[in-house]
Amino acid sequence: MKFTALSSIAAALLAGLPLARAQSVSSPDNNIQVNVSVISGRLTYSVNYKGSPAIEASPLGTTVNSVDLGQGVTVGTTTTYSANTSFPWRGTHATAINHYNGRRYPVTHSGGTTYTFDVRVFDDGVAFSYLIAGSGSRTINGEATAFTIPTGSTVWYQPAFDKYEGSYSTKDISTVAVGAVSGPPMTIKLPGSLGYAAITEGALVNYSGMHLQCSIARTFKAVLADASFTLSGAIQTPWRVIMIGDLDALVNCDIPACVAAAPDPALFPNGIATSWIKSGRSTWSWLNATRSITLANMKTYSSRASQLGLENNIVDDGWKDWSNKFTQLADLCSFANALNPAVQTWVWTNYSDITNQATRRTFFSDCKNAGVVGIKIDFMDAETKARVDFEQAALRDAVDFQLMINFHGVGKPTGEARTFPNEMTREAVRGKEGRPGAGHSVMIPFTRGLAGSTDYTPMDLDGTWQNHGTVANEIASAICITSALLVFSEDPTTMVNHPFASLVRNIAATWDETVVLPQSSIGQVASLARRKGTKWFVGVMNNATARTVTLDFSFLPAGKTYTAKMINDSSTSFQQSTVTSASSLSVSLAANGGFVAELTEVVTGGGVTYQAESAALGGGCALESTNTGFNGSGYVNFPTTGGTLTFNSVTGGTGGSKTIAFRVANGSTAARTGALVINGSSQPITFASTGAWTTWVDTSVTVNLNSGTGNTIQLQSTGLDLANIDQLQVP
Repeated sequence: MKFTALSSIAAALLAGLPLARAQSVSSPDNNIQVNVSVISGRLTYSVNYKGSPAIEASPLGTTVNSVDLGQGVTVGTTTTYSANTSFPWRGTHATAINHYNGRRYPVTHSGGTTYTFDVRVFDDGVAFSYLIAGSGSRTINGEATAFTIPTGSTVWYQPAFDKYEGSYSTKDISTVAVGAVSGPPMTIKLPGSLGYAAITEGALVNYSGMHLQCSIARTFKAVLADASFTLSGAIQTPWRVIMIGDLDALVNCDIPACVAAAPDPALFPNGIATSWIKSGRSTWSWLNATRSITLANMKTYSSRASQLGLENNIVDDGWKDWSNKFTQLADLCSFANALNPAVQTWVWTNYSDITNQATRRTFFSDCKNAGVVGIKIDFMDAETKARVDFEQAALRDAVDFQLMINFHGVGKPTGEARTFPNEMTREAVRGKEGRPGAGHSVMIPFTRGLAGSTDYTPMDLDGTWQNHGTVANEIASAICITSALLVFSEDPTTMVNHPFASLVRNIAATWDETVVLPQSSIGQVASLARRKGTKWFVGVMNNATARTVTLDFSFLPAGKTYTAKMINDSSTSFQQSTVTSASSLSVSLAANGGFVAELTEVVTGGGVTYQAESAALGGGCALESTNTGFNGSGYVNFPTTGGTLTFNSVTGGTGGSKTIAFRVANGSTAARTGALVINGSSQPITFASTGAWTTWVDTSVTVNLNSGTGNTIQLQSTGLDLANIDQLQVP
C-alpha cells in the first residue's frame, strides 16, 4: 500500500520547501490551535496544544471518482463562525457544552472541483469535515486524512474495526508497526506532561465508517470500511474528531454529540426527555448459570429486577423458539408491568432477520403490541455504509413504535444517540462476555468509553465468570463504565442476596457530573467520582499490580458533609465514615482490586425530624434510653427478626426523589441489614458499624416520596437485629 500524500509532506518538510501561509483557528480558551496550509500542493493541517504539537503536519483530502481532492489545491478566502450553546445529554453528565470557534476553508482542486474544508476548535478538541457540493452520483474511493503523532507519545489501540471487540495494546508510538490497525477511539498520551489526545469520528451518517492504520512511522491514516461506495448529491463526510486535554477533559468531551444533528422535534417532541425514552438498569441472563431463556425464568429475572429497583430485563436469544412467542412475550410483559415497581422488557433479535424494512416494521409492531419497550439488535459486524444505513433506518422505524434500541456486534458510537435519543447504548467493545479480565476493564473509561455509551455488561459478584476482579473491582466497573442502559451481568438472585445489594441498587445508569480523579492512569488505575442528584459515587478499578492510592474528596462541594458507605478488597460488610471536601483516604488496592464509596449528603437543618420514640413500634421493638448520645427522649432497639418501626404522615413536600437520613448507632462489628418500606414498596437497607452503641451517625438513602404528608416509612428487621434508631430526618 502506498501513501504518497504522507511521503510528499515529509519530503517537503525535510527539504525545507516553502509553505503556503497557514490560516489558523483557535479554541475559545486559546489552548488549542489548528493550522491549515498547503505544502507542495497538498492540503495539510497540524494541531498545537498549549504551544506544543498534539498532531504534527498531516495530509488532508478525500478521494472522489478516483481523484485525490487534497492534492493539487489552492485555498481561497476563509470565513469564521462560532457557537456557544448547550443541550441535555446523558452519560457522563446531564448537559453537553457546544462551544467552539470555526473556520471554513474554500478549496479548489486543479481538476476544477470545489469543496469546503470545515474546522471547529473546542476547548477540549478539534473536529473537521469535508463538504463537496454537486449533484448526480459520485464514488468515494477513500481518504488521505492522517494523524501524525509526536515522538515520545504512548498510544492505546485495539485492532478490531468490524465490531470493535479487540484487546488493547499499549505502545510507544515509535514502536507501532506499519500496517497496524486501530478501531477508534485511539487514545494518546502526549510527550512529557502535556496531556492526552484521542482520535475518533462523529456524525457517521450516509457514509462508511473510519478506522485507523499506521501508514508510516508515527502516522495513522484514515481508512474507510468500504473500498468504494457511491453517493448522490452533495457529499458531507463524517467529522474527524481529535479530543485533547487531561483525562477528565477526554472523559467529559462532548464533541461527537456536538457535531451530530439535533433530534427532530417531529420525532422527539421533548428531545432526549421524550416520555417513552428512559435510561435505566437491567438484569440479563446470558452470562449466568441460569441463562436459559424460558418464560418462567424470565419472569424470575423480572421479579428480581423489581426487588433490586432495576427498571428493565433483557430477554436474549432463545425467546423466538418459544412455542407461541408473541403471546408468551405479552404474558411476560404483563407480569413484569404489574410488579411493584414495574419492570420493562427488552428483547433480542439478529440484524439479519430485520434487514428488510417491511419485515422489520412488522417485527417492531408485534413487539410493541406485546408490551416490549426496547430491542437489542445483534451481529451487524461491520461498519460499511450498508450497515450504517441499516442502523439509521432501524432507529427511525423504531420511533414509530416508541421502541428504544441497543446495538450489539456493531461499530463505535459517533453521536447518533443525540440525533436518535432512542439509541440507549451500543456494545462495540470486548465486554464481560469476552472474558477480558480486570486489566482490560481499567482501560475502557479512557479508550472505547470516550466515544459514548458502552454496553460492557459489568459486574461479576460471585466470581463464576472467568477473569473477574475482586468484588470491589466488579462493583466499581459498573460505576466507571458508562451506559445509558446499564446491563448487569450478575445473576440477579445473587445480587438480591448480596451484602452490598443496597449500594448496587443505587448505582445510576446516567450521571449529572463526572470527575476523573488524579490517581487515574490508563491501563493501571481508573478512579472516577460521579454525581447523581445530591449523591456521589466513587469507583476505583486496579490492574494486576497491587498498589496504594490516596483518594481526596476535593470534588465534593465545600461546606457539606457526607456519609461514606465504603467497600474495599477485604470488605465483607460496609465500612462507614463521614467525609467533606477536605477529607483524604489511603486505599490499598489488591491485584485486580478496587474500591467503592457511596456518598450521601448529611441532612442538617431545614428539614422535618421525626423522633423514633414517637413512631409506631411493632414486632417486639423496644423504646430504650440506656446508651448516651441520642436525641429526644430515647431510641428504638430492634429484636432479631420481625420488628417494625413505622413513621406515619411523613411529609414529601412536592414529591419525587428525596434523600432521607436515619440517625443510627451500631456497635456491632458487622453491618445490620433489614428492609426499608416506602409507601408499601420494599427495598433492602444496610446500616454499617459505627464502632460503638454510643456513636450516632446519619445513614442516608434516596427514595421517592409522594407529595403532601401522606407518606409511610417503615423499617423492618428481617433475620438480623437492626441498628438502634434515634430519628428520621426528611428534607
